[in-house]
Amino acid sequence: MRAALRAGWLFVLFVVLSQGLNGALTYVGFKAFGYQPSDGWVARGFWIAETCGFVAVMLVTAVMARLTRRRTREFGLPLD
Repeated sequence: MRAALRAGWLFVLFVVLSQGLNGALTYVGFKAFGYQPSDGWVARGFWIAETCGFVAVMLVTAVMARLTRRRTREFGLPLD
């Protein structure tokens, strides 16, 4: 199966996984910090949302590296 996944499908899988995980982490982050959205832009909301997005992308990149049997270094992240 791993050899059969082409670049387009890997990209779609990456987007779906990262957006799903980002949404879940953001929801949990907002609940954990007791954040209530307000009418304007608030730094605390940005901090929570962007941190969750960063963590989601890093985790999904690690999963994709494992799935394709590559190092994260090949994805541009020198974490190995």
